Amino acid sequence: MFKRDIDLVPNKANEENILTLEVGYELGGYNNWNGQYNKRGYYLYCTPSHKRTSPAGLTSVTQTVGKGMKILLKETARRSKKAENEADTLAAEGYGMLMEKVCNRYGLDIRYPNLRVCKDFETLKDALKEETLDAIEADITEYEETDADEYMEKYPEFKPAAVSWYASLIATEDLISYFKEIEEE
Repeated sequence: MFKRDIDLVPNKANEENILTLEVGYELGGYNNWNGQYNKRGYYLYCTPSHKRTSPAGLTSVTQTVGKGMKILLKETARRSKKAENEADTLAAEGYGMLMEKVCNRYGLDIRYPNLRVCKDFETLKDALKEETLDAIEADITEYEETDADEYMEKYPEFKPAAVSWYASLIATEDLISYFKEIEEE
């Protein structure tokens, strides 16, 4: 089933450092916790969580009961692999709206919002250091927030490598190689 952890911007007011997104199945019926009736089917849950790794390398995730939101992806009469696959597809395509609502409700910010929409984000995240990802995000944010003519005046001949990659002018492997060289210096 669909499961994804989204990094959050560190926030002193909240311990949460990730948003956990996952698809789950509910039998439906009356919910004693909130007094509502839930439909039977597959739901997408979005929960602010605190993820930490011990010195021994063990990872734990802590969630606060009642914090987060869920949406019904697919109502079903019974559990099935076909319905689960459909729910996973719906979750992968539409988790952004739920993520935004949870962030707004709890005052959280997504880390790397521009990079995250790129198909190769996980590859970059695995290959590069956090400081490098922060720099790439800053370059892309400047590009997105600046008028096109103004940007062309600032960078008349050479665009930052991150922006060239974001505009699909260079391959992900080339971007990683470029920044790996910089990281090694």
